[in-house]
Amino acid sequence: MRQIASPQPNVRVGQAPLIGRGKFVGDFDARLAALKQGSGGLMIIEGEVGIGKTRIAQAFRHRASKASVETLWITCSQTTENDPFWPMAQLLQKPPFNDIEQAREALAIMSEIDNATAAPAGETVLNALLGALHAATDGGPLAMVIDGAENLDTKTLDLLETLDAHIEDLSVLVIIVGRSPRPDRKQLNIPFDRRICLQGLNVEETAELIHALSQLYAPQPYLRRLHDLTGGNPFFITEIVGYLLETGELNTQDEEYWPAAVLVPDTIRAEFHGRLEDVSTACQDVLSLASVIGMSFDYATLTAVARRQKCEEDVLALEEAEATGLIQLDLNNSGSFRFAHVLLRETLYDDLSTTRRLRLHGDCAEALIECFGVPSDPNDLSAVADHLVESRRATAIERIISLSVDGAEAAKRRGDHVSEVQCLEVALRAIEDSRRQPDRRAIDLAIQLSLAQTRAGEFVDAIESGQKAWRWNEITADPERFAAAALAVNEARWRPGLAGDTALPLLNAALERMPDGDSASRAKLLCALGQALASDLDKGNGSSLAREGLSMGRRLGDPDLMVEVLGMTNMALRHDPLQRKAMLQHTREFVSLAMAGDDAQLQVYAHSGLCITLAENGEGSELREAVERFETLVHLSGSPHEQYQVRLHKFNLAMMSGRFADAPGLAAAAREAGSNLKGADSEGVFGMQMFALNRELGRLGQLAPLLKAMAEGGTDAPVWRPGLALLFAEIGESDAALSLLEELAGKVALIPRDDLWLVSLAFLADVRLLEPQSDLFARELIAELQPYREHAILIRPGAACFGPVTRLLGGMQNLIGNYDLSRTAFEDALKQSARMESPPITLRCQCDYVEALLREGTPSAIKRADDLLAGLGDKAARLGMQRLRQRAEHLTELRRDMANTFGIDELTPRELEVL
Repeated sequence: MRQIASPQPNVRVGQAPLIGRGKFVGDFDARLAALKQGSGGLMIIEGEVGIGKTRIAQAFRHRASKASVETLWITCSQTTENDPFWPMAQLLQKPPFNDIEQAREALAIMSEIDNATAAPAGETVLNALLGALHAATDGGPLAMVIDGAENLDTKTLDLLETLDAHIEDLSVLVIIVGRSPRPDRKQLNIPFDRRICLQGLNVEETAELIHALSQLYAPQPYLRRLHDLTGGNPFFITEIVGYLLETGELNTQDEEYWPAAVLVPDTIRAEFHGRLEDVSTACQDVLSLASVIGMSFDYATLTAVARRQKCEEDVLALEEAEATGLIQLDLNNSGSFRFAHVLLRETLYDDLSTTRRLRLHGDCAEALIECFGVPSDPNDLSAVADHLVESRRATAIERIISLSVDGAEAAKRRGDHVSEVQCLEVALRAIEDSRRQPDRRAIDLAIQLSLAQTRAGEFVDAIESGQKAWRWNEITADPERFAAAALAVNEARWRPGLAGDTALPLLNAALERMPDGDSASRAKLLCALGQALASDLDKGNGSSLAREGLSMGRRLGDPDLMVEVLGMTNMALRHDPLQRKAMLQHTREFVSLAMAGDDAQLQVYAHSGLCITLAENGEGSELREAVERFETLVHLSGSPHEQYQVRLHKFNLAMMSGRFADAPGLAAAAREAGSNLKGADSEGVFGMQMFALNRELGRLGQLAPLLKAMAEGGTDAPVWRPGLALLFAEIGESDAALSLLEELAGKVALIPRDDLWLVSLAFLADVRLLEPQSDLFARELIAELQPYREHAILIRPGAACFGPVTRLLGGMQNLIGNYDLSRTAFEDALKQSARMESPPITLRCQCDYVEALLREGTPSAIKRADDLLAGLGDKAARLGMQRLRQRAEHLTELRRDMANTFGIDELTPRELEVL
């Protein structure tokens, strides 16, 4: 049961606490100190109504009283007599002036002056007033406040402006308090340092004021809405909160009890109605039209709306509205105006009748199209759609959908996928805002949006849109639309490498709903299921399902369908080591079919898969050519995710070529390209790239603190604990490396079989090679790695390559004494690294092979080791691979010690052991 707070305001509603004005109160003390030293003058406090001008002046009067400075106060209102010098006359009738002869003389002079008096009479008044001020300050400094200065007549303003220069050395301070002057009114020429131009409270100060008034803390959504609407005006905030308290809207701290919309009481609307009464009917009418367009409106649209309303001449009254400060030029948009306050626009808009408002929204939509043509920009389209929705016309939603789809298609053709997404979002938002029941058209739009969001790299949003399409389709239960929604979700999840179970429930359910027999949708669902299952080999038949779908696609004989199913089959076969050759064959067929067609985006997609497949198969020369073509195609029509992929491949190629100086910049470029992709772990991939680079350069010790934090709780990725073990092994912390090996012993099967599974195993195998005294993992790792002996170890999608699996198999076989199998694996590794055209990977293979050969110790092994050791350290040094150079030097010394110990090179430790 909720507790009722029953809040009571701490202050009377309508009298806001002085919040957010501390700086000005502090300035008053300095001004008072100067006044007591005989330095006076004029001071202005200005701002819009309710901003707190009078409260600031009252705070000054309070400070002045504490400082023994007498303060006189005059309030001018709209009902005040407009006689010249009226405020000065009122001041001269108050103590201490009422006992001063010079004041009575000044009053007599003022009473004789009427509006027709010539300028010299003003000088007479000035001299008389100065005499009275000199006499009054004999008793001490004096401050005078004139509130409501916006109602002062011109002669009084002229007198005050002239007076300023004459009282600089007099202990008199005149404080002018009033609204910021309208553009068509006189402004006092007072230096900036003596002007206080009050602005609205910020969001934090608004929250503080709400709490002071209600003893409640406003939830952030309501607080932001209230601040946006009021501009932080204390009077408006106080009136709105007071209204909520008085009507019982607020009775608990629970966010549910704060209204969804900000309610504007009549006291605030009355203020703006008062401003509107000062302008002509034509000005009010044209502002009413403008209020329908929005807070900001351009002249051309307003004129077009007025023409449709047959009141085009009223637009001329905009000059009056600008002159009176009701509107102002919008500096951000040429040819546009803005209402001076959002509540002024709200007041005008709310005063319109419902039927007139509906008609005007329809006219605004047509006017926007008339002035600017059929909208192609998403912002323009959104503006037109908003007016059409508000018009409640029967054909409005269909019109919005048509405009949105056309805009999305145009954006897609020019490769602007972000705008494509925004255009489709306009249509779906219009459907939802209209509370119209989603139909087949809405379902298709949601699917189309999901695919567009995938192209734009908004993967998380794309999954949500596909799921929404599925939920909407539960009413119509169309099998084809279930299939399309499930395929869209799968497309969005695999692109950034998300888990297959994100899409599996929908794919399975869609397949169950499909009619029996061959069909394009069934073929695609089978391939997509295989693709989703393939990321975890424990789930079984991913590869077989994909091949079944591919066979069905071939039977149907549709080239476009074949392109789709080949792409999905390629990804499904990726984790099946028995399908390596088939995967490469399917990928090349996929590229061939795509290049034969006219779909540029499909060609990009095909080359994306080709680059990954070639990288995993260690085809160095072909990979370089494919990445170059991929980059060209992406430049013409690629998505943000494919632009990210290009940068990842370029980093990988730089690493493979030994261009380590280029690698940091390429990794940073990839990180930046991936930073806006929702769902892509660009930071995690960047971390892996930095790990790979610093390992090659022998600088892993610099990453130790960061990697420890990530492995011990900073990340959920299982790869970081094997990575930490490898780091310890590389930097010589054997105890720490062995401790992690013992922790992971027997748990290899528990490592998730995702895109980082093979990388995790590679790290563990490398640790095992660097810590040969351990008995852990060798046989277990051989069993897991053996099926992948023809693969290269790749961080997908092509971010970095850790060389061929056979390098690791050779090392593991050597550790358990299978020397023939070890040599076979290492020789294969050298052939694979040569095909990869990667000097760094070749050197690492040679170094590991030499260490294994020396451990084997047979004459033929020693001879092969000598061949491989020749120049190994120098080559590593030229590439900057310092850790590898040190290992090569160590192996060279080990080989020299073997010769020195036994006297002849031919007698080895292994032979002595046998003897």
